[in-house]
Amino acid sequence: MTGRNRDGGGPLRVFSVLLLLLLPAAAPAVVHVDLGNPADHSWTVTYTFADGSEGSESMEILPYDFDIRIVSVKPEKGGQSLRYEPINEKKEGKPKFVVHYPSPVPKDGRFRFRVVAVMTDANSYFEDTAKLTFLYQTAHEVNVSLPANYFPFFSDEPMELKREKNRVVLTSEGGKRRPVVIFAVACGE
Repeated sequence: MTGRNRDGGGPLRVFSVLLLLLLPAAAPAVVHVDLGNPADHSWTVTYTFADGSEGSESMEILPYDFDIRIVSVKPEKGGQSLRYEPINEKKEGKPKFVVHYPSPVPKDGRFRFRVVAVMTDANSYFEDTAKLTFLYQTAHEVNVSLPANYFPFFSDEPMELKREKNRVVLTSEGGKRRPVVIFAVACGE
């Protein structure tokens, strides 16, 4: 699939302000989005973060404009859950979380961890009579698993299509921050 309007101009400009993922440059992430039932307006996101900043003991993550419930925060290679807490509550701006590491990042080392969260926003994920719509913004590599028996018919950027059982997975490489707009239709049971 090829897209149009990658520079954010035209009718897609409105989408570029709906959602925003801001992460420090030293913290690249891979984002896996699992779209659930569009009637619930919720999706599950798994982020894999890597922090290579020597001496770093924590990272601020997930500033969003919609409801978020963190399911788990764990080191990538397993182990006990990491401590996290909301910050910036009841202040202007997007609420964020801070994740605390078990020890500082060593020199020439990296600390990798995974966050699983459920996000809900009726303006970003919904289905009308004609199509399913998902709107997201990221600068990271993103993998989107459509609900069972849905097939994409538009994306605003080139994305690789893979089939996994009765689901389609769309993959896009990271790069500059850009909106990810996907339209899909139900294709039977």
